[in-house]
Amino acid sequence: MSENLVRLIYASRAVDHAPNHARAIVASAQRNNPRLGITGLLVVGSNHFVQALEGDTEAVNRLYCFIVQDKRHSDPRLLGYARTHVRFWAEWSMAYAPMQSLAEQAEAFGLSRTGFDPLTLDSEIVERLLLTVVPTRTLAG
Repeated sequence: MSENLVRLIYASRAVDHAPNHARAIVASAQRNNPRLGITGLLVVGSNHFVQALEGDTEAVNRLYCFIVQDKRHSDPRLLGYARTHVRFWAEWSMAYAPMQSLAEQAEAFGLSRTGFDPLTLDSEIVERLLLTVVPTRTLAG
């Protein structure tokens, strides 16, 4: 177990229809993240991305700097960044879940499902929501 293990969670707005980009993003992450020692979860909707990255501090920081420059999204907002001793998505080089899963779970937390905007949530709520979704390894279609 790494003493430098961190979890970073961010949300951003999709520049174009995000699900069209999701397959390429997940495939790239599943190809590259194992050699970087990064695991995580990507949640995609038509208007937003929410992603959790776990790994060594330096690797996560470098990857996040690369991600914020990606033109497929805008307004990246860092929602959470903390040292951790446990990976929540240890078996996933990059898991995927649709935003609908997150929005449905939001109701259980007393949040509105209508107009659900992950950019407005605090880190604790987002982390708890991410833990409730059931990820998959691939995207259908």
